[in-house]
Amino acid sequence: MSDPVVPPAGPPPGGHSSGYPAGGAVPAPAGPAPEEPSLHSERKVTLVVGRVLGYAVYAYVIVAVIILGLGFVLLLLGANPSAGFVEWVYRALDRAMQPFADIFAPMDLGLAGGNEVDSVLDTSVLFAMLVYAIVGFAARALLDWLAVRIQRLDHEYATYQYEAQARDRYQAQYGAQQAPYAPRYDVTGGSGAGGGAVPPTAPPGPPA
Repeated sequence: MSDPVVPPAGPPPGGHSSGYPAGGAVPAPAGPAPEEPSLHSERKVTLVVGRVLGYAVYAYVIVAVIILGLGFVLLLLGANPSAGFVEWVYRALDRAMQPFADIFAPMDLGLAGGNEVDSVLDTSVLFAMLVYAIVGFAARALLDWLAVRIQRLDHEYATYQYEAQARDRYQAQYGAQQAPYAPRYDVTGGSGAGGGAVPPTAPPGPPA
């Protein structure tokens, strides 16, 4: 009894007659490898935390600039410091002016409009407003950059996930369609030179 003919392990010979490239390799769509979910989460958490801190700084700067502006106007107009609102503004002004206290000497402008309190031009308040404004612009620019970076990170991650799913579907479909050629046997028990084994039918070659 002769040995059965072993079929070829790869795709049918003849190049691309069956629609698959020679060698049995299943090509994968080109593209970057998908990003690890843990790495994406860590990067996004870092950006989100930075954005929250940026919003906190930006909000503080806005409040500080408003307080400085109110305090500057009240000092310039000689507002009564015993009034409840003026007293509250001056307390908040002292807290906001702590890093800039006594940078410039305030200028006494004297009584204005019959007030009992002298008008004061405090240039230190103006300087503090300028510094806070610069910090506010920097915080706003940082927030815009973080927003764009988070959006780009989400877009890249969604693109990577889509490409990974497409690659898996592509290879699964390609592998399912790639069927090997197996030998056929004479199950009727007939006699012959092959002792019951029938050589496999040769796969079709390339079209002429």
